[in-house]
Amino acid sequence: MTGLEILRIERLPAEPWKNKGGITRTIAAAPPDADIDTADWRVALSDINRPGPFSHLPGIDRLLLPLGAGLRLGFDGAAPQPVPVFDTIAFDGATATICDVDARLQVMNLLLRRGRHAGRLQAFPGAGRLQAPGGAIVLYAARGGFNLVVADGVPRPLDAGHAAVHRDGALPLAFEPYRPWSMLVAAVIAPAGQG
Repeated sequence: MTGLEILRIERLPAEPWKNKGGITRTIAAAPPDADIDTADWRVALSDINRPGPFSHLPGIDRLLLPLGAGLRLGFDGAAPQPVPVFDTIAFDGATATICDVDARLQVMNLLLRRGRHAGRLQAFPGAGRLQAPGGAIVLYAARGGFNLVVADGVPRPLDAGHAAVHRDGALPLAFEPYRPWSMLVAAVIAPAGQG
């Protein structure tokens, strides 16, 4: 299937956070080899190992979705408040942010360079269809498994612990679970002003 790359998360390089409070694995970025300081957008899966501050990222819009319960975030000195599992929270990367966790926790992150790209991060327990003209779609199977179809192509499986990168977002991507209790997380990215 042209334009759809399947990745095993465990095989992606683990990069430590600057504050050593966790690790992150970049699933996709634009440009493809860009780091957190130079990317126009970046999608990553992060392990939060302990409470602490988030990195200061001016000019970046952050979207974060917890894959498990127990995450609390506080902004600008406010007490940390719970973020429900599989709910997205959006905030300015320049905002002073502190996190608190009950135990080790994984989160999906979408970082967008303000003024260049816009996007959304959303969890799907069932079937759906996505499109991002001029942009990209990044999927992560948090549990279960899904069949993916780009345009009218052949279905491709995406099992738990795997990600898919679809860089030609103009072609619609459909998905449907083939296991019970499945959950898919999707990051949809498009140039600012589109979609």
